[in-house]
This record gives sequence, C-alpha cells and structure tokens, in this order.
Amino acid sequence: MDLANNTYTFENIQTDHDLVVRFRNSQHTIAIFSSPCGWISPCILENQCDSSQSFSGQFDIDSGTNLTLTVVTDKGFKIKSMIVDGVPVSITQSVYTFEQIEKDHTFNVTFTQIKSSPSRCLKHTMVLFTMNFIWA
Repeated sequence: MDLANNTYTFENIQTDHDLVVRFRNSQHTIAIFSSPCGWISPCILENQCDSSQSFSGQFDIDSGTNLTLTVVTDKGFKIKSMIVDGVPVSITQSVYTFEQIEKDHTFNVTFTQIKSSPSRCLKHTMVLFTMNFIWA
C-alpha cells in the first residue's frame, strides 16, 4: 500500500488490527573526480587514491548522512579548483563536508604544480574515512 502524506487512518474500528510498516532507506549518489597529482579521501573506490592518474567514480550514501571529503595534494602541488555540484567553491581549506545529504552530489578537484617545486605525481595507498551517521 502506498500511503499519501505518510498517514493511514483506521476507520470504524470494531476489532483489533495489526499495522506492519517497512521503511526503505533512501540513497543518493556521490560522484567524484580528481586530476592527477592529488586525491580525495575517503579512499573507498578502487584506484581512487592513486594520484598518478585522473580518477572518476561514484558511490551511494544513505539519505541524511554527513560526508566529509578531504583533498590531499602530492608534494609540490596545490589545489587548482574545487567544484561542488557544478559551482566553484573557495579553496581556502582542503576539507569539504556534505551535511544531511538529501540529493545526489558531484565533487571535482584539479591540481596544479607549484612553480618553484620540481615534483611529480605519486601513487598512494593511504586510507582515510570519515562518515557521520544521524539516526532520527
């Protein structure tokens, strides 16, 4: 039974009734992209934290969840741009948090070499994971 307005009314009650409710967990997709020479934590997708190459991937997350993404640059590189849901955001910090996720999101970051630094992109195996669950 699909309930309009999330309500159900028992009418003309003459006997006992049982009401069984099944809740489904709504999920949303987080799509991430990073250019070479840095990566996005948490590292939950294959090759996500291999900064020697570009990365593009997505994962599902429960509705109402908070998700903190940390941008990590290789030595000699800095964040060139950070774009969330198609909108450039300030890159004064390397951490971005999606709070109370209620829709799909995109997170794109690109890196550029610091001019005075002779560096190259590295391959990482570090795993960092931050996820906050809020139960109502």
